[in-house]
Amino acid sequence: MRSFLLTLVVGFFVWFWLTGLKTREIAVGLAKQAAKSSNVQFLDDTVVLNKIGLGRTRKGTLAFQRVYAFEFTLSGEQRYTGQVAMKGKVVTNIYLDHPDGPLILQPQDFNQAP
Repeated sequence: MRSFLLTLVVGFFVWFWLTGLKTREIAVGLAKQAAKSSNVQFLDDTVVLNKIGLGRTRKGTLAFQRVYAFEFTLSGEQRYTGQVAMKGKVVTNIYLDHPDGPLILQPQDFNQAP
């Protein structure tokens, strides 16, 4: 019985890690796309997991909510921050802390159904 529980726990962590990697890849692509459409330069070619929790999708199923942070620049002199918020593998919004005012991009801006 103990080995069965251990197998379940290890299996859960492997699944959690693999889905996290896939979600991170999606977040990187979305951050690049948001930077390009906003005429800014995406920096470091990466995102960082900033926050994680549980939430419900529009269909009512449980999903992990993740918020990834990234940086961008206008001219290469100063760095600004942005965030990609996701439920499961679906983007809910992208926020850019643009110096001219915050930009919030919605899922329909990326042809991805919520």
